[in-house]
Amino acid sequence: MLIDEIKVMHKAGKHVNIVSLLRVAYPETKIKYLITGGLIRDEDSFYLMELCSNGSLESMLKRFLQPSSDTSEKKLSLYETLAKQKQQGMTVAEANDSCILTEDDLILIGYQVACGVDYLNRRQIAHCDIAARNVLVSSRFTMKICDFGLATWTTYKNYREQLAQNDSVQIQKKHNEIATHNLTPELARAILRAS
Repeated sequence: MLIDEIKVMHKAGKHVNIVSLLRVAYPETKIKYLITGGLIRDEDSFYLMELCSNGSLESMLKRFLQPSSDTSEKKLSLYETLAKQKQQGMTVAEANDSCILTEDDLILIGYQVACGVDYLNRRQIAHCDIAARNVLVSSRFTMKICDFGLATWTTYKNYREQLAQNDSVQIQKKHNEIATHNLTPELARAILRAS
């Protein structure tokens, strides 16, 4: 399963709102099996991804939704605070103490996730498990989609054209388990028709 996830991450490439796959490593004795197409257990491989030091979007939102003890001073929004800073970034704890999460911040967070999903769609990849737990937050509060364990990809170059022509999309099945509660209606219909 890890090998499939690595393949999808490699196909996805680099984007500001996708967690980058930096390196993939296999023990030296296992490389010959990769070349010859042999089986490799997931525990025999290692992969290095970029660090997103602020954890998941889910944990960040939970932290910001906790009532603040200091309501006397007016706090700036999260992204206004980041724009005024000259340093590299801050932790969620520091942000929670010094700023608030406004509606504009939430719109920007949603926009960043949507940009990542749009990029994956242009690469013909269906993530199939977009949720706050699968979006990581960098030190500059850039949202990055991760966890490609359930991801699949379409077999046609432009699945939007395919969908417009005959209201269905052909996708490659990789897993039997798909989180259908997070699928778009178009992909859910395509998966039902393919099975």
